[in-house]
Amino acid sequence: MSRPRIDPAAGAVIRAVRTLAGGGVVAEAESVPWESLTFRGARHRIALRCADEGIAARLARLLPEHEFALDGHIVADLADARASGDMLRFSALTVVAD
Repeated sequence: MSRPRIDPAAGAVIRAVRTLAGGGVVAEAESVPWESLTFRGARHRIALRCADEGIAARLARLLPEHEFALDGHIVADLADARASGDMLRFSALTVVAD
C-alpha cells in the first residue's frame, strides 16, 4: 500500500502545529497540488492527535488566525479547524513564496 503524497510545506505546517500543541501524533496527512493563474502550492488535510481535548480545542480556535513562519512558503488559508475530543483536524493552503 502506498502512502499519500505529502508536500514539503505540509511537513513544515505539521511541525509548527505540533510545536504549538506541545507534541502530538499525526493521525492523517494528505497533500494535493494546487495552482491558480499566479500562484502554485498545495492544499493539505491534516489530523493531529493532541495530548488532550483542551489542547485540540484551543488550537482549533487559534490556527485560523495564526501567523506561520515557513521557509519558502506562505500559509495562504487555514480553514475547517475543528476539534473532536483530542483530535484536531484542519486544512491549509500553502503557496510558494517567490
